[in-house]
Amino acid sequence: MGQSGRLSDKEFAMFVRMILAFSAILLLVPPAAAEDCRTLDFQARGTLIRRAPTCDKAMEQFTSCNGGGGGDVILGRIVAEKCQVDFLKKINAMQRQAYANGIKSCNDEIKEDEGSMSRAIAAGCRASLAQSYAHKFGKPRSR
Repeated sequence: MGQSGRLSDKEFAMFVRMILAFSAILLLVPPAAAEDCRTLDFQARGTLIRRAPTCDKAMEQFTSCNGGGGGDVILGRIVAEKCQVDFLKKINAMQRQAYANGIKSCNDEIKEDEGSMSRAIAAGCRASLAQSYAHKFGKPRSR
């Protein structure tokens, strides 16, 4: 980290790559509860995530319910929106721009000709990024 306390472009790119890798792992290694969630129809999965009481619980539900396909884009959006409630109004313009750059980096990983799996990974990246911002700038988590 530079003297100003901000990440350099190179450090930021590395951070986004780590989020992408983590997201891919989450999508490929489902938790034990995933079987139960995956038996639900898509609308029920979205409702389950939407009703999660916290950002972290929504992310937990997302990792249990995602299917590695195009529907994950919507489920990931629900998680990101739930997490954004915790921090969006609290961050300054520079932090908001860094968040927007992170979202762009998640999206930049998708190539036009790639299928739904890459879009699912990008959705996981965006959800993970929102969760990390909620942890850093949002309300304190209970222990």
